[in-house]
Parts: sequence; structure tokens; C-alpha cells
Amino acid sequence: MSVLLGLIAALAWGIHDLCARFAAPGRPVLHLMGTVLAAGFLPVAVLALTLGDPETLDLPGVFLAIAAGIAFTVAGYGLYSAFAIGPVALVAPIIGAYPILTVLISALSGHLPTPGQTLAAGAIVAGVGIVALFSPDHDGPGGSRRQAILWSVASALGFATTFALAQTAARIGVTEAEWPKMAITRAAALATTVLVIAALPRTPVRGPLPWRLLIAMGLLDATAMAAVTLAAALPRPEFAAVVASVFGAVTILLARVFLSEAVRPAQWLAIAAIFAAIASLGL
Repeated sequence: MSVLLGLIAALAWGIHDLCARFAAPGRPVLHLMGTVLAAGFLPVAVLALTLGDPETLDLPGVFLAIAAGIAFTVAGYGLYSAFAIGPVALVAPIIGAYPILTVLISALSGHLPTPGQTLAAGAIVAGVGIVALFSPDHDGPGGSRRQAILWSVASALGFATTFALAQTAARIGVTEAEWPKMAITRAAALATTVLVIAALPRTPVRGPLPWRLLIAMGLLDATAMAAVTLAAALPRPEFAAVVASVFGAVTILLARVFLSEAVRPAQWLAIAAIFAAIASLGL
């Protein structure tokens, strides 16, 4: 079931990131993030009140959820900044390599993976690395290839930290507090983004923001994050985060169709290896 939730997250984030490739270039990253986070917060807040019980919240879980929200802000800023530069075939796989940190964090907490699971997780990380290695080496319109890589690495670190904190927050306390904690995580990310916007010099927004696209991105992002967090109550929850990393391959496939971005034969082989490794995790 953890693998299934990870696949749901991968599909949602893959579509989200393709939308980000359309929305991010030439627009202020923080404003985009704030809109997406606000759109995703509303349905999660409703579910927190209907499916959860805010009165059952525990203080350690609340602190962890807030910390996860701050880490999620870092992950989101890195993601949008990287996609503003592109190309997708470079950015998406690097961000998708966060599972190596997720599995490491889980191992340090005492949840050691089996040799087969370790091999599968390593294949996923190796696959996204190969895709990045064979990506185009030209600079994008919004910055250099080196900047895109640095922002992608920052995003990967942010995502690994977010998932570790969010799943730990969900595991402690009672199950009725899971949705309220998810709402707190998104609220913390939104509040952090708004505070940073307020603290920095005002950035002019040239032209209207693509509101419908950003709202759709918010709903997709909330769906993916909820799927990974809900896996906390299942065996091997870290593998939901590992499998979710295939969103990079999903984004590349979608970019090939909708943006006509070139994908080399070696990248196709790596993408096939990623899906094979994910299938083995479900056995």
C-alpha cells in the first residue's frame, strides 16, 4: 500500500511539475508558491476538520509538522527556481534523487531496509542520475545549467527533510490527528512564504498570474503530500517517499509530449529501469 500511495504522489507531482515549467519562467517564485500553497491548504483544512479531530493534536507532533512546513518551503522554492531555468530532463531527475536521503534517515532511525529493497532504492536513484547525466548541457533562458543543478539539489534536500519530519509527526499521537497535522504543515509553509515576501523588497509582478493553473497545481501538490504522509501508518512508510521520486520520470515523459523536449536513448533506458525498480518494491 505504501508503494501505491507513492505512485499516486508521483503522478500528481509529475503533472504539477510540468505545470510549473509553464508557470515559473519570468514570474516571481514566491508569489507562485504562495498561490499554490494557499490553493492546496484549503481542501486539506476542510479534511482536517471533517476526517480528523484537531483536539487530539499532540505538542511534539505539532512542532514536527511546523518544521516539515518550513522544510517544504525550501523544497518548493528550489523546485520553482530550478524549473524557471530548466530543462525538465535535467531538473526533475536531480530533485527526484531525494530518496537516498529518505532511506538514510529511515535507517538511522532503526528501520533498516532489506538487501533487495536497498538495491531497488539504489536503482531508482541511479536511474534519475543517468537521466540527469545525459540531459542537454546548454543554459536555460532564466539562468545557467549550474544554477539549475544547485536549486535542484536544494529542493531534493528540502523534500527529504519534509517527508522525514511529516511522517514522524504522523506516526506519533493518534490517527485522528493525521489530517490536522497535514493542515499545520501546509499552513506553516504558506506562512513562511508570506513572511519572506513581506520581508523582501517588493517585486513587481509583470502581467497576471495564471490563477487556474496555480490552483490546479495546489490541488495536485496537496494530493501528493497527503499520499506520502498517510503512508506513515503503514509498513515501510519510507518507500512511499522513495516511489514518489518517480515524479521526475513522469515529468520528463510529459515534457516530451507537451514541450517537445528531447529525451536520449540512454534516458529512456534509465526511465524503464526506474519503473522496474518500483515494481520490485511492491513485491
